[in-house]
Amino acid sequence: MYTCILVDNGSTDDSIEKIKEYCKGKIAVGSKFFKYEPSNKPIEVVECGRDDRLDISKAQKDRLFLIKNDKNYGFAKGNNIGIQYALKAFNPDYILLLNNDTVVDRNFLTELVKLMESDGKIGIAGPKIYYYDFNGRSDVISFTGGDIIPEKGSGKRYGCGEIDSG
Repeated sequence: MYTCILVDNGSTDDSIEKIKEYCKGKIAVGSKFFKYEPSNKPIEVVECGRDDRLDISKAQKDRLFLIKNDKNYGFAKGNNIGIQYALKAFNPDYILLLNNDTVVDRNFLTELVKLMESDGKIGIAGPKIYYYDFNGRSDVISFTGGDIIPEKGSGKRYGCGEIDSG
């Protein structure tokens, strides 16, 4: 079972209302990468604040846990708030972080979990990431992995800007 926790980092626009409308099935999402599927709606939204305790009895299919931060805590702390909730409430085997502008393949999470479970030495995994629109192309890679270079205080990205050849 997968549990979805969405952290709103103090939005000042109408994004929370749009998320709720989407979960009710009132807004269809459009993308060239997938066909909108209304049959999995409605999705119940369970809301809480940053310091509230999540009700883990509600952790089941078709629920979205929405943590509403009182302000923007920045990218890293926003992620950490979501991770802390996941660890306390659900004791998960894995945690996946996604940005709000991400489009995923319908099987990507199953494939990542399968990979992780194939070898106990694997501690972290990530999918191949494409640019959504790279000068009209959708087959240009943004990231396939990387290395940290401690002595330089930097990193090296693999695949960035390459056309995917499989």
